Amino acid sequence: MWEITLRRDTRSVNNLRKAAASAIPHATRDETLPSRRATATALKNDTVVWDIMRTLHSRVGLRWIAVFEAAKGLLILLAGIGLLLLVHRDVRDVAEQLIRHFHRNPANRYPQIFLNAASQLTDSRLWLLALGALLYSLFRFTEAVGLWYQKRWAEWLGLFSGSLCVPIEAYELFAGVSWPKVLVLAVNLLIVAYLANVLVRTSREQARAGSPGPAQE
Repeated sequence: MWEITLRRDTRSVNNLRKAAASAIPHATRDETLPSRRATATALKNDTVVWDIMRTLHSRVGLRWIAVFEAAKGLLILLAGIGLLLLVHRDVRDVAEQLIRHFHRNPANRYPQIFLNAASQLTDSRLWLLALGALLYSLFRFTEAVGLWYQKRWAEWLGLFSGSLCVPIEAYELFAGVSWPKVLVLAVNLLIVAYLANVLVRTSREQARAGSPGPAQE
């Protein structure tokens, strides 16, 4: 009697062990899918965070460039206004006063070049130069507004205009090295490189966003 009962209990225990052993893989498989989904969600959240950080970094950089371009436009605009103030005046006399104000010798080379250029400025040329300064400042202001709002056309415009200036600035640097020329060339190269990087990164992000994602399980 006891032997029969013991055998039955042993069989029951063995059956429970087998059932538990067979249930573990199913539980593991059942838990694998939520775990994978959780991992994918975490990776997606990390990607979103990095995308936001890159976007903020690009926005800050583009707005600094926008301020710099706006400052250039304002400077040229003020120069154009100054040219208009010289209309109906003796430009050479004004140039001589500026040379004396900065304690320069009018007989030296560069003051002479400045005086000769001032002598050739007629009223019509002053109006023409002022118009050119106005158009250039409007160009810079338009580019600055576009960069401030992260417009793609403004990024291309800044890259194109900056690239055009690089050979001219490099030629001026080779003609005579000076710290202002080095600074201007270095700043322009940084702006061109930054805009190129932004455009390439934006193109890659758009291509990745347009490509079909992995199939959902």
